[in-house]
Amino acid sequence: MIPPTARKRSLSAAQAGLVGGSIEDATGRADDPIYPFALAVERVAAAVQAARALPFPFVLTARAENFINGRPDLADTLRRLEAFCGGRGRRALRAGTQVARRHSKPS
Repeated sequence: MIPPTARKRSLSAAQAGLVGGSIEDATGRADDPIYPFALAVERVAAAVQAARALPFPFVLTARAENFINGRPDLADTLRRLEAFCGGRGRRALRAGTQVARRHSKPS
């Protein structure tokens, strides 16, 4: 039931005039802070599907929030990020980092 909610939220954001949004794997619940891997991937896929269906570019950021939720598991975090990239894995993650560096101002 969660993936349709993720899809609906992306569409609602676009209808409100936003051209981007983010989806994360955090549940917001202290007792169980991170969605299970498969559900997290399904949520991101649903949001991506919604964004791709829009008649204009919509920037979607998928976040793995293990570390900020007390789960310092680098292997699981990377596995999630690679899955969120739809199997393109590290190439997509690296591309995102390169874009961020190009658009950041030097300090």
